Formats: sequence, C-alpha cells, structure tokens
Amino acid sequence: MKKKVCPKCNSTINFLDVFVAGLPHLVKCSNCGSNINFRYNSYILYSVVGLLIILLFFAGVFLSNLLIGYIPIKKRYIRITILVLMAVILDCLLSFWLLNFASIKDGENSIKANDKNIKKHDLPKDTWDIVIEVARLIAGPNVEVHVISFIEKVREIGKNENEEYVILNYAESVFGKNIVEWFGDDDLKYTDLPCAAFKTSLNSYGLMEYLDGKIIFDPEEMFFSLNRLLKTLSLEEINIIEKQKIDKNIITAGTDQNKIANVILSEFDDIAKKRGYNVLWFDEDSDSYSYFIVKPDVYEKLQTMRLDENHKFYRPRF
Repeated sequence: MKKKVCPKCNSTINFLDVFVAGLPHLVKCSNCGSNINFRYNSYILYSVVGLLIILLFFAGVFLSNLLIGYIPIKKRYIRITILVLMAVILDCLLSFWLLNFASIKDGENSIKANDKNIKKHDLPKDTWDIVIEVARLIAGPNVEVHVISFIEKVREIGKNENEEYVILNYAESVFGKNIVEWFGDDDLKYTDLPCAAFKTSLNSYGLMEYLDGKIIFDPEEMFFSLNRLLKTLSLEEINIIEKQKIDKNIITAGTDQNKIANVILSEFDDIAKKRGYNVLWFDEDSDSYSYFIVKPDVYEKLQTMRLDENHKFYRPRF
C-alpha cells in the first residue's frame, strides 16, 4: 500500500501515530502536530467498530473465565488484563485499516474562501478550475490574462484532439524559443493536461524555477536560479552582504549535505521575505525541486494545497 503522508509537512504518518490517537478523528502528525483527516464513512466505520467492541468484550469475558482457576491471581485482574488486551487488538485493527485502506484528506485542497475575489460557492470544482485559479494567484496582474488564456486554450484543444503534437504546436506558437513544456510525453493523458498546461505556462513566462536533485546541494547553482526568478519579478537580486551571510552559514553547517541544503532553503525564505515575498515550493513527484516566489497572502492560500495526485505545494525536508 502507498504510504500515508501529512498534507502540511509531507512527513510519513506511521502506525504509532494512528495507534496512539485511538480514534480516526484524533490522529495528528508527529512532526508538525497538524490534524490528519482520513476519508471514511463515519456511520459505517463506527457501526463496525461498535460491533467489534461488543464481540471483543464477550470474547474477553469468555477467555478470562477460561483462564480463571489456571492462573493464580485475582479474577478481576485477569478480566481487566484480557479486556485491555482486546482493546489493544481493536486499536491495532483500526490503525491497520486506516493506513492501508483509507486515504488522507488534503484539508487545504481548495483555495481558502477568505480570498476577497472568490466566494465560497465559487471554489474550484475540478482539476482544471483549481489549476486556473492557482495560476491566476501566482501570475499576478501583469501576465494573469496571458497565463489563463493559454491554460484555457489547452483545455479546449484537449477535449477535441487526441494528438499531443496539436497542443505542443500551439504552445510553441505562443512561447517560441522561451518554451519549457510538458506535452511531449507519449503517455500523457487528458487528466495530465491541467498540470502540464499550468507548468508550461508559468515556467515559459519565467515565473517558475527548478533545482535539479543533483545540484540541490550546490549553493552557486541554487542562487543563480533564485536570482533569475527575482529578476523576472523585478525584485532586487542577491547582494554581497546576503552572499557573505550565506557562505558563513554554509561553512557552519560543515560537510553534511542535508544540513547545507536546509541552510540554503532557509536563506531562500529569508531573501524572499526581505523583499516582501515568500518562496512557494512545488512537488511534482520527481527528483527535482520547483518553486515560485509569491506574495505572503498567496503563500498562505497555497502552501499546502494539492492540484492532483502528483502535484502539490509543500516544504522540502532533507
């Protein structure tokens, strides 16, 4: 079964997390402390659990009666021990079922309704709508119209054409030599198109940057990428003082590559915040790290949001 992860911090939800909670709605992430909401029919689940409690109770009473006379301790202690054992068995069964057969809800899997431009009943209903609304928030007023127009056109073409090259030709006609596209995959399905259009549009307009998994530990490469995005947004590039601070912190981290990577990620955040922005990381189920630089209000709306099963915003952990 696929491992369960916390939608907020991307940490693995393990058996102990669920077992200690006792009940599904009480499960919390052991790393960030956020509530983990499983998808299940509460009426069916708690009916089954209630039935199991009754069965295990009578099984416990029956077993304790069998043991009385064979074990030289008081009857009540035998009964209490057996009933506690049955409760542990029930908890183990429930924990096993949740981790292997129930999925985790993404509590922030829709844009928060406090966006003044979005009414609660207008929240996105499918992946296309989610992608378009997220792209609108990231793109900002300068290129919003162009970004949304491109995604809408891909949506329209995708409904009528089965050949990926039709969409690819359209993308090349829009972006020319600046194109960074995801339409050339022979296995691309219609359900993959929303995020492919999302990434192609934002990356080709210079609003999305990548850090390959092989260079994530290389400060120079990472900050070259950051400077390029800062420039696109007309923000101040990294200055000498910031570079010196970065170099000092990297030296303090020693030779541990994980520590170095975490230092650099922290510096990314600090640099963006000094300019009134936040770094928004994007997981697309690959060995590379993509990110955006967005306003704090946009960051708050999107920081743990999922676009589809392979694409979500998150905080990298090493």
